[in-house]
Amino acid sequence: MKDRTKKHNRKLNSNLNAKTDVTKVDRENDLQLIFERLDSKIEDKFADRALDFEKEKIQLLGGTETSEAEIKQRRIYLLNNVAVYEKMFPQEFYDEIFRLNNWKLNSNKSLRPSIVGTYTNFCIYLRFDRKILPQLQTINPYVEFGIRKFKHFQWLNYEGRQKLLLFIQQSIEVMKKCETWQQFVEKYGKLYNIPTQVRIELN
Repeated sequence: MKDRTKKHNRKLNSNLNAKTDVTKVDRENDLQLIFERLDSKIEDKFADRALDFEKEKIQLLGGTETSEAEIKQRRIYLLNNVAVYEKMFPQEFYDEIFRLNNWKLNSNKSLRPSIVGTYTNFCIYLRFDRKILPQLQTINPYVEFGIRKFKHFQWLNYEGRQKLLLFIQQSIEVMKKCETWQQFVEKYGKLYNIPTQVRIELN
């Protein structure tokens, strides 16, 4: 009787282990299929090998969902390699900033207070998706205090530069309607839904 019971228990355990192994294999196959589909969709849509696929996979396994639209939005306006410098900001943009802050114009108009970089972020780069500015600051870091090797806009592609020019023109138009910088910040922030109390890194 005891021998018969032992044989029965061994058979049950064997069946359970087999079922567990099958379930584990099925789960691994399902996950692999999901990853392959995700990688395929991202490569087909965005053709960007710079995307961190493994990071996206870890986020998925951790329960955090990352949509294809969000991934696309992060890269839609950015180049993989920096472009040759081409002047994008008209002097009028800076003249208006000086006027609103009651600053005296320098004979050398290329010399500006460092805070102008922060103001440029507010006027222009925060108009893009909120993740664009941090990404620009990552791929275009400081080479020394307050100085970057390139201008942020050198990393923008054609679509990004078209947006840039639009934002510049719109900011100038609002500046002309204001008497002080604070008035401009409040009006511009409200008009384009930019948080006016956000901490903005220097450009």
